[in-house]
Amino acid sequence: MTTKSEVELLFEWLDKTATEQLSTNEGSFLDALALAAEKLFEEEDAASFSFEQWNSEFIRKGLQLGILKGMKEGVQAHHAMTPDGVALFVAFLINKWLGDRNEWSLLDPATGTSNLLTAIINQSVHKPTFVQAAEVDETLMRLSAASANLQRHPIAFSHQDALQPMYMKEADVVVCDLPVGFYPGDTNGYSLADATNERMPFSHYLFIEQALRYCKDSGYLFLIVPNTLFEMDETRALHHFITSHALIHCFFQLPESMFQQKHHAKSILVLQKKGNEAIQPKDVLISMLPSLKDEAKVRSAMMQIGQWHAEHLQNKEQSS
Repeated sequence: MTTKSEVELLFEWLDKTATEQLSTNEGSFLDALALAAEKLFEEEDAASFSFEQWNSEFIRKGLQLGILKGMKEGVQAHHAMTPDGVALFVAFLINKWLGDRNEWSLLDPATGTSNLLTAIINQSVHKPTFVQAAEVDETLMRLSAASANLQRHPIAFSHQDALQPMYMKEADVVVCDLPVGFYPGDTNGYSLADATNERMPFSHYLFIEQALRYCKDSGYLFLIVPNTLFEMDETRALHHFITSHALIHCFFQLPESMFQQKHHAKSILVLQKKGNEAIQPKDVLISMLPSLKDEAKVRSAMMQIGQWHAEHLQNKEQSS
């Protein structure tokens, strides 16, 4: 008889409990899943197993399976969860860019279910000393908070529209899987509100501006952006804005095979906000990443990134 893994135990309990919730209450599976996760955290004898000593990654992955099941109902695009492989690759980049730094703060202004955020925390060589996150969707906000509680991560959450003024501190590192689309809200104070000829501004443009606003000088931004971010006719204003406020370090194109439709494909944009300690690399690293399922090719890509970082950033830090 095969012993079930922690991930399987957690997913099966969450799935069973959420399904029971749905039989007596209205709402979506994701709503019921949030209730189940809250129950597990708040009631000591809710489950037949004890998870207090589990690795946080087991808990994140068990909850992730439940969220993926709920998303099969056909949720809105902004509910989509950052794929595991992408989250882990961003975590690798952050570890590489921060190096031996052991005190740093982290912010995600559109955290969704916090899969990206908690994967980064779990994989960090030196854990962030202060973490903040914002999310406008109530269901996703509850799932995020429950996930953080179960994983024992002290995260300061804000249930709000992150494109409006946020009562948050500037962070050393800002991460965000940018919500893509149009923004119908108030855009007073945004330089990029009129960057396109569209009837409404692009939300992903505004999130880039907001992310830079809440990033410390010389801090880093790791943004998951549309592949076409710099290819459209209207991107001249965006490129000018970014280069006026930040230094572009890297642009990693994710494999198109990860996305159901080509026009939904994304890339990882790495920026450093301008400041006294900011470093302009001699050359921007632009790369098309291999399939994240091909471990050998991914390791090779990571080695190449490490070599580029040592040549263009690390050596300059040591000589400055």
